[in-house]
Amino acid sequence: MKRSILSLLLAIAMACTLIPPAWAAEGGGVTVRVASATQGGEFPLGPFEAAYTQDMSAWDAVKAALEENHVPYSATDSGGSVYISSINGLTEYSSGDYSSYHGWMFAVDGVIPSAGISSVVLSGGEDILLYYSTDFTIPGAVSGSGGESAGGLAFSAGELASVPAAGGSLLTLSVAEGVPYVLLTGVPGGAGQSVQVNYADYDLSAPSRIPLSNGGVITVGVGAYPDTVYYNVNVSIRPQAELLSGLAQGYDGRSAPWTAVDLASYGLYAGTTAFSADAQAVIDDAVAAASAQVPDDAALAKSFLDLRALGVDPDTLISADGTVLSVTDALMGSTTNSCYSAPYVLLALEQSGKATSEKMSGVLSQMEAAAGDDFLFSYSWEGITYPSPDTAGAVLAAVSLCAGGASDPYGIRGRCSALRDGILDALAEDSLQDRFGSYGNSCTDAMVVTGLCAAGVDPTADERFTTEGGSPYTALLSCAKEDGFSLTPGAEADDFSTEQCFRALTAAARFLKGENPCNVYDFTAFASEPGYASSVSGCPVVFSTTPAGAEVSLTLAGVPVEPLSPGRYILDEGSYSYSVSAGGYAAKSGTLTVSSQEAQQHKTLRVNVSLVHASGGGSGTITVSFTLVGDSLHGGGTTHIYKHDKGAGRVWLSKREVSLPAGSSAFAAFDQALTDAGLTYVEPSLSYISSVTNTDGTTLSELDNGALSGWQYLVNGSSPTTGCRNHTLRSGDQVVFYYTDDYSRETGSEQWSGGGTTAPGTVRFEDVEADSVYVRAIEAMAEAGYMTGTGEKTFSPGEELTRAQAVTVLWRMAGSPEATAASAFPDGADWYSGALDWAAEERIALGYGDGCFHGERPISARELKDLLLRWAVFQGWPHSKAEAWAEQLTLPDRVTRAAAAAAFDDLAAQVK
Repeated sequence: MKRSILSLLLAIAMACTLIPPAWAAEGGGVTVRVASATQGGEFPLGPFEAAYTQDMSAWDAVKAALEENHVPYSATDSGGSVYISSINGLTEYSSGDYSSYHGWMFAVDGVIPSAGISSVVLSGGEDILLYYSTDFTIPGAVSGSGGESAGGLAFSAGELASVPAAGGSLLTLSVAEGVPYVLLTGVPGGAGQSVQVNYADYDLSAPSRIPLSNGGVITVGVGAYPDTVYYNVNVSIRPQAELLSGLAQGYDGRSAPWTAVDLASYGLYAGTTAFSADAQAVIDDAVAAASAQVPDDAALAKSFLDLRALGVDPDTLISADGTVLSVTDALMGSTTNSCYSAPYVLLALEQSGKATSEKMSGVLSQMEAAAGDDFLFSYSWEGITYPSPDTAGAVLAAVSLCAGGASDPYGIRGRCSALRDGILDALAEDSLQDRFGSYGNSCTDAMVVTGLCAAGVDPTADERFTTEGGSPYTALLSCAKEDGFSLTPGAEADDFSTEQCFRALTAAARFLKGENPCNVYDFTAFASEPGYASSVSGCPVVFSTTPAGAEVSLTLAGVPVEPLSPGRYILDEGSYSYSVSAGGYAAKSGTLTVSSQEAQQHKTLRVNVSLVHASGGGSGTITVSFTLVGDSLHGGGTTHIYKHDKGAGRVWLSKREVSLPAGSSAFAAFDQALTDAGLTYVEPSLSYISSVTNTDGTTLSELDNGALSGWQYLVNGSSPTTGCRNHTLRSGDQVVFYYTDDYSRETGSEQWSGGGTTAPGTVRFEDVEADSVYVRAIEAMAEAGYMTGTGEKTFSPGEELTRAQAVTVLWRMAGSPEATAASAFPDGADWYSGALDWAAEERIALGYGDGCFHGERPISARELKDLLLRWAVFQGWPHSKAEAWAEQLTLPDRVTRAAAAAAFDDLAAQVK
C-alpha cells in the first residue's frame, strides 16, 4: 500500500527547469546519478554509466550501475514492482520523523514518472536521478503521467500540451498570468465517471475552482478505485509581460489596421518603442482614404488613430503631386450611418481639434439611437434579438473620452456621460456573463475590457462585472495560447481574436500600473510630423531657426525651391543652398545635401540654424581667444567638473583666435569658432545651447552624462550673469564654453539654458545665484509679477514646476482675464481657480481622461510646450508660427521653475 501511495504522491513534485529529453540518443548508455536533500558526505554519487540493452527498465539500469560501482542498496520486489528503501546507508525515515515522507524517488530526463521504476522502459541515452526526498519533490523535475491517452482532459483556461516522456507522457497546462484558478471541464471517457482532483472528489456538473500556482501540479483521477487512472498536469504560468512582449514582437512591422494603435499602447505600458507598425504602409493607406472620391468614415477614422499612434500628423499627408491631404477634413466630409464606425469617428474627431459641434452631435446621435432602451445595442437575427456587448464596449471607450474632458467645446459632454453610465449599468446585468465571467467569447470580452478601462473601471476586480467564476479580464486570458488568442478556450488561436485581446491586455496592463482611466485610442499627448506617401520623391527637410520664425530661402542650382509651408520642404537628391534671415540679425547661408537614400526613405532631415544679432555698435574689430571643452559620452558614472580640472583631456578646440565686429557677443564668438572648425550645435531658444557635435560625429547634449550635466561658458575665468547672447565681448577676452557633468559644482552656475531677452534686475531671491544663467529670466518674470517666489526671499529654482503654477503664470501673462464660467475640473484649488477657469475656457488647459486637471502634478516638457503653443495662438500668433516656436524649444524632462522661467520669458519677449 505504501508503494501505491508513493506512486500517487509523486504528482505534487515541484516543476522547475525540464532537462531536455535524451530520445535523440536512442540506444546509447544510461546515466545514473544519486543525490539527497539531506546534508551528508556520502552524496552526491555518480554519474555512473550503465550499458543499455533492449527493453531495459529504469530499475535494470539503476541496479546495474549501483552494483558495478559497489554502492550498497536495499530494494524489494513485490509482484514485479520494485521499491527502493536504502542507498549507501541512507534509509527511508532514517530521521525517525514520520510526519512527512522521507525516502527515495526517481526521475528520468527530468520527469517523475507516474509508473514504478521497474515499469519504465528505456530506449537508451536517458539520465536517471535517484533522489532522497523529504517532501515528495525532486528539484528541477516535473511530474509525468501514465501511458493512457489524455484525450478528453480539458480545463476552462489555458492550453494543455502532451509530449512523450519516461513511463508515458508529460502534461503541461500553460496559463496566462492573471488567471488565478481553472475549472475541470472534461475527462477522458466523458462525464458520468468518478472524478478526483488532487485526491478529493470533484463534481463535473458543478465544478469548483482549482487554484493555480506556477510549477504546481493538478492531479486528476478518473475512475473508481482500484482502477483509477491518474493524470498529473504540470502548471506553467506565463508572465503577462512575456505574453505581451511576444505578441508585440509578432506585430512588429505589420501594416494591418489597428496595429499601430496596439503597438503604441504596448509601448506606453512597457516604456519602449522597440516595436512599431509599418509606418509607410499606414501612411499610404491614409493617403488613399483621404483622397477617395467617396469618403469611407470607418477607414478614415482608423487611419487617423493609427497615424496619431505613429506620431504622424493626419492633417499633413503629402501625396505624390505635393498636395497636402487632411484625414480630418475628409472625415468631416464623410457620412456616418453606422454605430459600428461611429465610436472611432468620435474618437478621431475629438482628438483632431477641427471638428464642429454639429458633426460631433450627429455622430453621437448614431450611437444613442443604436443603444436602445437597454443600452446594449441589440440586433435581430432570424427573428431573435441578441444583445451586443462588444458594440457597447466600443462605444463606451469613445464616449468616455468625451465625457472625461475638462471642457465641453462641442456641447455633448452631458450626453456622452449619460450614454457611458447607461452602458456601464447594462453591462453589469448578471445574465450577460457566463459562469466564467465571459460575455460570450474573447473578442467580446476584449471590447468590454477596453471600454471599462477607458471609463475608469477596474476590469479585474469591480464587483459589477465579476462572477463567481471570473471576470471578462480573466475570461479573455483563459483563451491565451502559445501563438496568440483563441475565440474560446478550447479553440485554436486566430488573428482576429489575438489582435482584439492584445489591445485589451495593453489597456488593462496600463490601468493596473496606475493609469486610470486608460483609453488606448487617446494619443493627444503624442507629437506628430508630416507623413509622405511612398510615391513621393524626396526627403522631408525641416528648418529649425533661432530666433523662431526666421525667413528661409532655398535654391537648387540658383533656382528657388518652393516650401510646402514656412521652413518645410520636400527635396529630391541634390546639393542645395539656403539663406536664413530675420530683422536685427545677421543673415546666415549654407548648403545641405540630400542623398539618394534619404530621398527614397523619406526620413526627416532637420537643419538647425541660429542667427547672430547684428553688431551692437562700435567700429572696427575685436580679437578674442576661444576654447571649447567637451567630454565623452559616459553617462552618470564618471564626474568631470571644469572648475577642478580645467577640461584636461577633453578639449575640442584650444585657444582659437576669433575676429569679430566690435560689440559682438559671446555667442557670436561661439558661433564663428564652431563654424570655422566644422562643428555644429543646436540652440533651441535664444542663448540656450542644448548640444554640440564634434567633427568625429560625437554629439554631446545636456543630461547625456547625468541629470545635472550640460553646457556653460566663462569669460576671463568668470561666469557671466547674462546669457551668452547678451554678454558683450572686448578685445583680448578669453572665452571658454565647456560641458560639465554637474553644474551645481561649478562656479555658481546652473545647467546652460536660455536667459531670455529682458533686462536684468536686482537679484531678490537668496537661492538664485547672481551668476546663474537663469537669473535674467527669473528676475524678469518676478519683476512683471508673472512668477512669484516660494518664500519671502526664495524662488526654489531647482523645484519642478507644477501644472497649476504653469497655467497661473500664463494667466498672469495674459492680463489675468476673468472667465465667463467656472471650469468643469472638479479638482482645481481656490488659489489658482481663476487661472484654471480662464485657461479651460480658452482651451489652453486640457485635463486628463478622468476629467481632472491634476494641478499638483509636475508638468512634463511635452505638456508645457503644448500650453505655451496654445497660449501663443490665443495671443494671435498663426498656429504654424506657434508650432515652429514650440518645436524648436528644448526643455529638460524634469522642468524646473528656473528652466520654465526661461521659456516663459523667451515667449513673452517674442510675443511683444
